[in-house]
Amino acid sequence: MKWREPWTNMLRRQGPFDPFTKHEVKGGLIWAGTLLFLGMFSAFAKDGTMGHVEMAPIIFLLGFGISLFVSFAHWASPLTVSSGPNGIVKSKGETHALIPWTTVQEHRFLGRDGVLVLELAVSYQSEPEILYLPVQVNTKEISDEIKQMTSFIH
Repeated sequence: MKWREPWTNMLRRQGPFDPFTKHEVKGGLIWAGTLLFLGMFSAFAKDGTMGHVEMAPIIFLLGFGISLFVSFAHWASPLTVSSGPNGIVKSKGETHALIPWTTVQEHRFLGRDGVLVLELAVSYQSEPEILYLPVQVNTKEISDEIKQMTSFIH
C-alpha cells in the first residue's frame, strides 16, 4: 500500500505557516551564523583582512531566507503513507513516523468532511490514527494488507 494524502486537506489540517516561531528564529540564526563564519573565513583566507563587514546584514538576511525556504518547503511537502515489514510509515519531507503493525488493533474506512479516511485503533493512544485517502485508492487492497500483516501478531 502506498498513497499520497490529498494536498489541500493536508494543508488545512496542519494550520498556516508561521515564520515567526521560536524554531524559525533559531534556524535562521544557525544559518546566518554558519554563513557569517564561512564569509569571515573566506575573507581572511583571501587577503588576511576583515574589510567586508558591510556584508554582515546581507548574510543575516540570506541566512534567515534560507531557513524560511527550507521550513516552508517542509510545511508544503505532501504527506505520503506506505507500508513496510514493520508497519505503516507516514512521511512528510524528511520526517518519518512509524505505526507498528503490533499496535494496530482494528481499522475501518469512514467518510469524513467529504473525504475518505482510514481510521486505525492503536494501542499506544486512546485516539485513533487517521490517514486521509485519495479518491482513486483501492480500500480492499489496503484492508487485505492490514489484515494480513496484523494476523501474524494478534
